[in-house]
Amino acid sequence: MNLQKKIKDNVILHYVESKTIIYLRDFGGVIKFYELSFTYFGHHYIVRVKESDLTDGHFWPNVEGDSELYDSFEDACQDYLEKPIKEAISNYKKWEEEE
Repeated sequence: MNLQKKIKDNVILHYVESKTIIYLRDFGGVIKFYELSFTYFGHHYIVRVKESDLTDGHFWPNVEGDSELYDSFEDACQDYLEKPIKEAISNYKKWEEEE
């Protein structure tokens, strides 16, 4: 879902999408997660959030991207970006159900 939503002056959420990983050998289960694309002070980052992280009270997003501001962006995800990330995923779920 293409958003292009400005969170703060230098933080833009570009899109959110869902993905599924199927573990056959080790777990025999399925892990659903959401992938969000951000620009943070001109640097690109991908945030992945497992479905279980949204329901069990723990918010531990997986972050990958430019090393220059990585720690700062990771801290932002745990701080002021947690709510916008969860809202974007919630909106995505509603949108996905309508499709």
